[in-house]
Amino acid sequence: PEAGLEQISTIKAERGARIGRYIVASTTARYNDPASIWAVPCDLAFPTNSGELDEHAAEALALHGCTTIVDAGYAPTTPGALSSLKKLGVTHCPFRATLAIGNALAYTSKEEQIIKADITDEIDREGRRIFEEVQRSAAEYNVRGDLGAGAAIASFLRVANVMASHGSV
Repeated sequence: PEAGLEQISTIKAERGARIGRYIVASTTARYNDPASIWAVPCDLAFPTNSGELDEHAAEALALHGCTTIVDAGYAPTTPGALSSLKKLGVTHCPFRATLAIGNALAYTSKEEQIIKADITDEIDREGRRIFEEVQRSAAEYNVRGDLGAGAAIASFLRVANVMASHGSV
């Protein structure tokens, strides 16, 4: 696996080629075209397009061993999928929380980002802070463990607090 990852890095970085080039360069890799990307066995899934993950896709992911769905775009998981994921015991990381980390980091100084090439620690701290805020909000409003509801509540409270501090409410 290490050699394959190294070869992929070389193909992407040095040759500027797409990942499909790995199939040609490798002696062991094989290409298969599944009927649905959601039917591929995995531990984690990262849907990105709005409304992309419906209840059928969620059920297929769970059936193939997926334990966690991380929304990597704006609202890729439909309400039907959310209901299915909850019933099937699949962890869901809602877009309100996952996108908040990137937005929070976008407001750091550009010079700091250039000087500090590896911002992994900062990402971890911000992610942990947001996760704890979401958990706390969910527990406080009696939906303990529901990260989707906790993220919605935390988002609402942040906006409401800013509005109140500006005298809008």
